[in-house]
Amino acid sequence: LLRRRDDTLTDSEADRLADALGDLPLAIDQAATWRVETGMPVEEYLELLGTKTSELFREDEPAEASQRSVTAAWSVSLDRLAGRNPASLRLLQVCAFLAPEGISRALFTRARATMIVPELDEALRDPVALSRAVREVTRYSLIRLNHRTKAFQMHRLVQKVLIDRMTRGERETMRRGAQALLAASDPADAADPENWPRYAELYPHVLACDAVHSGDTWVRELYLNEVRYLYNWGDHRAAHALALDGYRTWARTLGADDAQTLLVAGWLSFILFVIGSFREAADLNEQLLDACTRVYGEEHDATLEALGAVAADRRVQGAFDDALVLSQQVYDRLVRILGPDDPATLTAAHHVSVTYRLLGQFATASELARETLQRRQTQLGADAIPTLTTASGINTDHRELGEYILARHQQEEVVTRLRVALGSTPDVEDNPQLLRARRNLAVARRKAGDHTGALEVSHDVRERLMGRYGPDYPDTLAASLCLSMDLRQTGDLAAARDLCADTLDRYRTVLGPTHPHTLAAAVNLGLTHRLGGDVITAYPTDLDALTHLRNTLGEDHPATLIARINLASDHYALGDAEQARHLDTDVVEQAIRLLGTTHPITLAAQTNLAIDLRRL
Repeated sequence: LLRRRDDTLTDSEADRLADALGDLPLAIDQAATWRVETGMPVEEYLELLGTKTSELFREDEPAEASQRSVTAAWSVSLDRLAGRNPASLRLLQVCAFLAPEGISRALFTRARATMIVPELDEALRDPVALSRAVREVTRYSLIRLNHRTKAFQMHRLVQKVLIDRMTRGERETMRRGAQALLAASDPADAADPENWPRYAELYPHVLACDAVHSGDTWVRELYLNEVRYLYNWGDHRAAHALALDGYRTWARTLGADDAQTLLVAGWLSFILFVIGSFREAADLNEQLLDACTRVYGEEHDATLEALGAVAADRRVQGAFDDALVLSQQVYDRLVRILGPDDPATLTAAHHVSVTYRLLGQFATASELARETLQRRQTQLGADAIPTLTTASGINTDHRELGEYILARHQQEEVVTRLRVALGSTPDVEDNPQLLRARRNLAVARRKAGDHTGALEVSHDVRERLMGRYGPDYPDTLAASLCLSMDLRQTGDLAAARDLCADTLDRYRTVLGPTHPHTLAAAVNLGLTHRLGGDVITAYPTDLDALTHLRNTLGEDHPATLIARINLASDHYALGDAEQARHLDTDVVEQAIRLLGTTHPITLAAQTNLAIDLRRL
C-alpha cells in the first residue's frame, strides 16, 4: 500500500514505516497520503510520528498499539491542517459530533447565517473558502467525499481523535455548532413526503449530536420534527423511542409545563395510541389535558388538541357516546376560535365523523365528512394526504350504506392517488397510511363481489403489517380480521377459522373482551364455525357476542343487527326453523327501519326469512 502511493520508497523504508504504524491499513493510508502531499522523507516522518506518540500517550497508559499508531498518524495531519487552513480543522471538529456517514455537503451550504466559530463562519459565508476547506480535509484523507451522493464519510476513530484533542469548551462549542448546522437544514414540514428524504438524512445526526439536550429552541424543534417524520414515514417504534427520550429529558431540564415539553408529550401519547399501548396513552393524555388547561386555559388550541386525544382514548375504550360528546366539543370550540377552514378544525371535524362511523350513524358521518372533504380540497389540495384520508372515510360510509359498487370504484381511485401523494420511494408500499387505505379497498372489493381481488389485497396488506409492526399492532389486527373474511369468502374455511380465532384472542388482550371490535371478531368466528359445519360451537359464540353488543352499542347499531342475523342462522342450522323465523321477522323489520328496503343487509335478512318460511 505504501509503495503503490510512492514507488520511490525502498522495501526497507516501507517495512520501517509499516512496522511503526502497526501494519494497520488506516494508519498506513494516512501516512501514505501525508508523504504524497508533503514529500517528507521517511526518517523525518518516523521522528515526527514518535514525537506525537509520546505526546499523546503516557508509557503507563493502556492503549492498544493500533490505537497509538492511528492516533499519532492522524495527529500529524491535523497539526499541519491547523496551520495551513484553520477553517478546515474547524469543519472537521464539527463533523466529529455528527454521525460518521452521510454527512451531506449541503449541511454547510445551507448554514450561511449560522454562527459557530469565526474561522468556520467565514467559510460558511464564502463558497470559495468553503470549497477550499473541504479540499484540504479530503487531501489528507481525514474525511472522504462521495462525489455521487455529495456526502462526507469520516471514520469513527478520526472523530475520536478530534474530540480527544479538543478542550472541554471546544467540545461544547462544536457540539452546539453541529446542532445549529442541522437546525439550519430543517425543512419545517415533516408531514410532506417531499421532505422525508431530508429528515431521513438528518435523523442519525440528530441522535449523534445529542440534540435532545440542546438549549436551542430551534434544535429542539428539529427534534420534534424528526418525531413527526418517523410517524408519518411509518417507523412508529423509532418515533416512540425518540418521543419518549425527548419527553423524559425536557420534563427534567425544561419543566413539565414548558411549551416544547407539552408538544413532545402530545406526540408521545399519540404514538403510544398508534402502536396499541392504549392504557399508557390514556394516562398521559389525562396528565397532558390537565397541564394544558393549567398553562393555556380551556380555549387554547393545545388544550383542545389534548381534549381530542382524550376523546380518542374513549373511542378505543369502546365508549363511543362519550367520545362523540368530547369530539364535538373540540370541533365546536375550534370553529369558534380558529374558524371552519383551519387545518386543526378540519382534523377535529374528521374525528367527529370517525366517531359517528363507529356509532353506526353512517349517513351523518358522510354528511360531515363531505363538508370536511370540500374544505380540505380548498385549503390543502385534492391530493393532499389528509384530503385522501377523509375521502377514504367517505367510501366507508358509501359501503356501509349499501353502495357497494360506488365504494369500490372510489376507493380504487383513492389508493391510486395516495400512492402518488406519498412519492416514489422504494418503501412506499409499506407506508401505514397506504396500507389502511388498501385494507379499506379489500373490504370494498369483497362487498362488491370481487372476492379474489379482495383476498389478493388483504393478504398483501397483512403480510406487510406483520413484517413491519408485528401481530398485535392495531392495524395488523384489523387486517388479520379482514383477511380471515376473505379466506372464508374464497372457500378456505380452515385457514379463515384459525386466523380469526387467533385475531379474536389478540383483540381480547389488546382491547378487552367486550370491546366492539373484539365482539365483531367473535361474530365472524361464529359465522366461520357455522359454515364449516360446527354450529354447536358457533351458537354460544354468537349468543355471547350479541349479548355484549346490545349492552355496548345498543339494539339499533348495524353490528348488533348483523349479530342477530347470525344467531337466527344458527337456530336454522340447529333445526329450529320456528325460532329462526321469529328472529328473522324482527330482523327484517329492524333492517328496513334502520337501513331501508334496498340495502343489501335488508335483502339478505329477507332472503333468510323466506328460507325459514319454506322450511316451515
